[in-house]
Amino acid sequence: MYKEGVHHETATKRTIDDLRHQSIADRLQLADSFRDAGSAMLRRRPPLFRLAVGRFYYAMYHYMRAVVFYEAEGDDHQSHSELPKRVPADFPNDSVWKNNLKDARYRRNEADYDAYPIADVEFRDDAKQLELVARSLAVEARNYLRAKGCTYV
Repeated sequence: MYKEGVHHETATKRTIDDLRHQSIADRLQLADSFRDAGSAMLRRRPPLFRLAVGRFYYAMYHYMRAVVFYEAEGDDHQSHSELPKRVPADFPNDSVWKNNLKDARYRRNEADYDAYPIADVEFRDDAKQLELVARSLAVEARNYLRAKGCTYV
C-alpha cells in the first residue's frame, strides 16, 4: 500500500502519521457523539433506557478503537469480538477494560435483540452504569493517547 500512502500524502499535503492522528481524534469525537446521545436518552421523559445502552456501548467501542488504532499504527481491529483482545497491555487496567467492553457488548446485544424484558425501565440500571463506564473510558483513552503523543487529542 506504499503507493496509496504516497497518494494520500500528496493529495492532502499531510503526512500519513498526521492523517492517522487526525483519524484517531475523529474517532474520539464520534465516540463522544454516541456518549452524548446516550445521555440525552436518559434525560428524556420518559427515558429511553434500552436505546441508551446501545449508545453507551458504541461510545466505548469507538473510544477503544481509537486507542487500538493508535497502538497498532493503523491496523484497524473493528470486529466487536476482536477489539477487547487488542486492548494494549500498557493501557491502565487493561484487563478491566477488556471485561468492560465484553460486558457492554453483551448488554447492548440484550437490549437490541432480546424481546424480554418488555419494559424499557428494566434497562435503567444497565444504562446508568454504562454511562459512568463510558465517561470513564473517555477520560482514560484521551489521557493514554496524550501520554503516547497523539497529536490532536
